[in-house]
Amino acid sequence: MAKLNNSPFRVRSNVKPTVRVLLGLVPFLLVIIGYTWISHERHKENPKDKLAPNWSQFVSGAESVWERRVSGFTETEVREGETAEDVSLRISGSIDFADRIKADPPVEDWETGEIRDLIPGETVRAAETQRRIIVDTLSSLQRLGLGLGGAVLLAVTIGLLGGSYTYIGAFVRLIVTGLAKIPPLAILPIIFILAGAGESSKIAIIIIGVAPTMTLDVMQRVLEVPRQLIVKAYTLGADSFEIVVDVIRPIVWPHVINSLRLALGPAWVFLIAAEAISAQSGLGYRIFVVQRQLGMNVILMYVVWIMMLGILLDYLLASWLRWRYPWTEAKK
Repeated sequence: MAKLNNSPFRVRSNVKPTVRVLLGLVPFLLVIIGYTWISHERHKENPKDKLAPNWSQFVSGAESVWERRVSGFTETEVREGETAEDVSLRISGSIDFADRIKADPPVEDWETGEIRDLIPGETVRAAETQRRIIVDTLSSLQRLGLGLGGAVLLAVTIGLLGGSYTYIGAFVRLIVTGLAKIPPLAILPIIFILAGAGESSKIAIIIIGVAPTMTLDVMQRVLEVPRQLIVKAYTLGADSFEIVVDVIRPIVWPHVINSLRLALGPAWVFLIAAEAISAQSGLGYRIFVVQRQLGMNVILMYVVWIMMLGILLDYLLASWLRWRYPWTEAKK
């Protein structure tokens, strides 16, 4: 029996945290080794192959997405003792854009290429810069956060009411079930026609894609709350609203967090599809723009980056769940 308790094949055997982390990293290591071999074999046949970039091509792609690019110009007043490089560093974060400063007379002599000294107090227009991957990440995370936030709000509200009150449940269950079975990408053109190609349509597709399934899950979790708790609450003088808010909601909320963790994957799918159709920035937008140039080194980098963001978001939600509701982990 002792050997069985220590066996790694025992159902729900204990695993040390260090061993758990190492085992989790093994599949990633195998994928890296396998990809490296495939890339090496393809480049032996064609050194310029782009479909399976080698590591030097990945470095080139990383430099491309991290490179500072001019996004606009802003007026600023030259401070005492500042040179063109100082102004460029203050506004753009790099001295490489000193020659892009616009002033009257011009900062750069078009014949010699020399940059003149700036006069303290004069107004110049300096280049503002941005890094593509940061701009794309912030845009996508903002849309993802708003979409998932709206989905959780709808799911919790409708799910609590539908699961707690039988008549409301009968009223909403069929329509919510029907919406949950419609592929959201199938109605994406309808959303763009009705809501336009702006931010609202991208957020709406996430809400429509995630909220119905989450709502059904919340309703089911509410129905699983022991009836004895509800009866005791009524006995102690609580009204129906207090039971929903103070008894049922705290029990159901940890399940909502787990449901949100599972919804991260589908939400990314809907967001990437929406950004690919109509966007000026975003991870999905960049992937489909680079696709036209067969920039697999950049595309794979963005795919890995999305995976890392997903793992981080899932970890944060799981950590919040363990910290805020430790009793949910006690029974595992």
